[in-house]
Amino acid sequence: MVFKYRKIAYVVMLIVTTVIIVFLSLTPLSNDLCEERKHSRGSFEGNLGNTGRMAQNGCSVYFATLGIDNYARLITSDLNGGNRVVLVEYLTGSQFSEIVNDFPFDFPLDVKLHVPSDEIRGINVTDEWIFYIGANRRVYRVDVNGMGKQRLNNTETWRLFVHNDRIYFTCNYHMLHEMDLDGENERLLLNKEVGGLAFHNDNIFIRRYGQVYKMCSRTSQVQEIFNSHDTSVLDFHIFNDMLYLEVNRSIIRVDTHGDNIVKIVSVNRGPGEGSIFFENHFIYINRVKNFLGLERGIFHRVDLKTGEVYTRNIRHAPTLVYIVNNRLFFSNTLGISSLSLDGRNLRRFSRVTDFFQ
Repeated sequence: MVFKYRKIAYVVMLIVTTVIIVFLSLTPLSNDLCEERKHSRGSFEGNLGNTGRMAQNGCSVYFATLGIDNYARLITSDLNGGNRVVLVEYLTGSQFSEIVNDFPFDFPLDVKLHVPSDEIRGINVTDEWIFYIGANRRVYRVDVNGMGKQRLNNTETWRLFVHNDRIYFTCNYHMLHEMDLDGENERLLLNKEVGGLAFHNDNIFIRRYGQVYKMCSRTSQVQEIFNSHDTSVLDFHIFNDMLYLEVNRSIIRVDTHGDNIVKIVSVNRGPGEGSIFFENHFIYINRVKNFLGLERGIFHRVDLKTGEVYTRNIRHAPTLVYIVNNRLFFSNTLGISSLSLDGRNLRRFSRVTDFFQ
């Protein structure tokens, strides 16, 4: 009899526990947790290096779309893609800069998508403002409710980073400029072509062809700390006071003074294959075709501490990838999808039709 009651009690406890877990999983995140996420993950260099069409701040996601109606839109949603609100919307111009198959989602293979020069990119989010490159490749800001839109510069802009209450951007053949958050006090920082930026303490790290420079944000003093000579540095990342570089089909580690160079692992990423640095990982996706000519991807995740590589086959092989809410986002023919950081758990974040209803 005692055993019978124990069994009943166990079943009841299991049911109650399950109900609590389901309830917690469906309960919106608390304001405190959302505030914590604001400080831990807003915009970061990995997303911005991949054109910055997605960003996160707190419990909100911000992403750019370009519709078949030629309207560029900046949209916010919750972390699951729900409660979408269009913050910025405008008809793009007639200037075409390139042909891309997956901006920000792939169209069917028989459709060629021309990307105008004034589509939205470079999304940076702070507590009050959203900064982005918009119409005519100028820098704009709008508040988080979609109000108070302002144009901040009059120069064609290619890359945009917001860090420590300063705006850094490249223009005029990728020369590096900075200005205040309201667009005032613009000045030239570096009269050289810039391929990417990373920030660490008071220093700005600058990627340019095969070189990496370190600039003091207070004095603007510049020094070269790495030179690969004939091979370009394709990407770089700072984690735990160390600089990680993708160069010559390898990931190498160097300290922030340019010393103690160590090769971590070899990588085999080809042109146009998506990749991103994120905390202590480097993720890249090879594009391969099966015997029917259908394309798929091979997902690679490199542990920057140990050099260990985890791989798995996935259904897609995106060119541009972003990380939001600790998930990998990319475009496909149905809209925007995401994977967990181990390449599993494919989810639909939004559909193409969602943007035209």
